Amino acid sequence: MKNVYVAMSADFIHSAHLGVLEKAKELGDVTVGVLSEKAIVTYKRLPLLSVEERVKIASNLKDVSHVVIQEDVNPTELLRELKPDYVVHGHDWVQG
Repeated sequence: MKNVYVAMSADFIHSAHLGVLEKAKELGDVTVGVLSEKAIVTYKRLPLLSVEERVKIASNLKDVSHVVIQEDVNPTELLRELKPDYVVHGHDWVQG
């Protein structure tokens, strides 16, 4: 089974997030990297929920196998550690 990595803030889950996770699950076991507050504030506002709450939400999504905390907006070091076969980003699944 292949390993798939998807990063998300998981502050507000909507249908597009669920669609990305469904597509990612087709590729293999999905690990979600929930961005820490430190990572999120580098590109948008503070999240509404704590990282612990967001990890709990992501952990309970049906297409998610594992959850880790992504401490930096740049996932390079975490990806080197996890060594996923695929990295999926929401915009990769936009079809037109």
